[in-house]
Amino acid sequence: MKFNLNSKNLPFLLRAVFCIVVLGIYGVFCGAEIFFWHIPFYVPLIRFTITAAALGITLFYASNLLFLSLGAICAAMTVMDTHLISLYNYDFKNIGQQIFLTTRDTNIYEIFGYLPLISYKELTVAAVFLILFVLALKFPYKPQKRISKAKAALLLIIFFLFGYPHNFTEPLMKYREQISANQEVIAQYDAFKFQAQAGENSPKNVIIIIGESHREDYFSKYFKEYENEFKPLISFSDMISLYPNTNPSLPLILTRRPFGDTKTYFREKSLFSLFREAGYETYYINYLNPNHKGDSRTNMLVKEAGKYIKFQRDKNTPLDEKNDIVFTNYRRYLQDAPDDKYILPILKDILSNDKRNFIVAKLIGVHFNPQDRYPDSWDKKQPSLKWETLAPTKENAQVFLNTYENAMAYNTSIIAEMMRLAKNADGATLFVFLSDHGFCLFESGGYNTGNCPKGFHIPTLIYANESYFKDGENQEKFNKVARFENYPLTQRYIFETVVSLSDISYPTADGLMDLTKINPELTKDRPREVEYINGEHHDYDKAKLEDYSII
Repeated sequence: MKFNLNSKNLPFLLRAVFCIVVLGIYGVFCGAEIFFWHIPFYVPLIRFTITAAALGITLFYASNLLFLSLGAICAAMTVMDTHLISLYNYDFKNIGQQIFLTTRDTNIYEIFGYLPLISYKELTVAAVFLILFVLALKFPYKPQKRISKAKAALLLIIFFLFGYPHNFTEPLMKYREQISANQEVIAQYDAFKFQAQAGENSPKNVIIIIGESHREDYFSKYFKEYENEFKPLISFSDMISLYPNTNPSLPLILTRRPFGDTKTYFREKSLFSLFREAGYETYYINYLNPNHKGDSRTNMLVKEAGKYIKFQRDKNTPLDEKNDIVFTNYRRYLQDAPDDKYILPILKDILSNDKRNFIVAKLIGVHFNPQDRYPDSWDKKQPSLKWETLAPTKENAQVFLNTYENAMAYNTSIIAEMMRLAKNADGATLFVFLSDHGFCLFESGGYNTGNCPKGFHIPTLIYANESYFKDGENQEKFNKVARFENYPLTQRYIFETVVSLSDISYPTADGLMDLTKINPELTKDRPREVEYINGEHHDYDKAKLEDYSII
């Protein structure tokens, strides 16, 4: 039978092309699973076979809607997964749960900031899928032989349980399980009290500044020009985060949540409640809206703060392109995007009151894209990404590094300004800075957060002004912490150490996590277990984190 290209056959051809394109890309992905992750051959083969069968059967026998649904699902998931693999070296199943949390904890600025990470090739493939999908809708195909609804339903069930969508449904199901399985923990949380008491030497102000994607080596490089202003200063050289991303890392700084606890809720409250019990006014300063519904692990604890303050540019102040951030990408939308310098007047105002203040500020830091994190006047290392969009490849590595360094230089200057406010504050003031996690600059984790040594290695500073040291006990505690400057430590020491340096006591304090009390020799043999971005746990000091730096 001769097959002619006419209007009657066109819908069938469109679907055939659609099916071939989807299966072609999906086949490449399945092959990548074998070569890049050493997955047994039968696993991607099973996925590919079931997906091919689902599309093939629906192409010839099923209804238009069922075919288009399967094809569109395969197309969208294939493009998304290949994007995640190229960017993070992990597929959706490995980091899916983190993505669900992150998408709840984002805003318009981060969304637009992420767009340049989507390559032109990916956009082209997505456009091809969209065109074929629209054409398939425009020219409906009605085969004479149809599959029964029961068989179609069975086909869909098999497809979702064993085919490609399983990569997506499993993380979603685990995420929903966490949300619904925490009633007992929530009850414990609601009833929890630290029974904290301030001491005679408790400082007037305690400030914790939490950075974003600051890696220790480049922060130290740019902070050198400021460090002589702040003496005495404790600068830890071997402090690591336990996670390479924000959502799980932040609660380990502000609560006593144990490492590896990935439940949505935690039975204890945070430093905000502890300091409030001790008589402090508590503040959380962030670039997100106060009513923002984000990751419950973070969102729940920051709600404990007495005041939630969003920092942003005063809308009545004209934008000065020489001094304010001007975004080259999506300029219309991002001129009012967050700049950490807007924290300074807020911090100054709080420090001028006559109350005891506990302040936590979460910086935007050098969060991707770094070119959006500093004004034009700080674009000193060139070429940079300020004026052009490039793919994160080996050939463009130096441009990306220049951009990251410009952002780090600028942000370090802002942190130094914050420290000056602490230095000149009326009353004893304790200041702590540490990053939530590091960043990979074309090491094994690529150009982003990931499983490279610098993805966990974070800068950490502790400083106090002259008034703090008027009491000899505070001086003694500070000196004890200084013994650990070059010891292998983790972010989990921050909670108890800050409380002790603030001369606050509570019955269940853990002296083994308090650097003012423990024997230095205890830290040397303690394993520093970290969680990779794919969920695996490893001893940071023993695991051979690959470090294929190309710079």
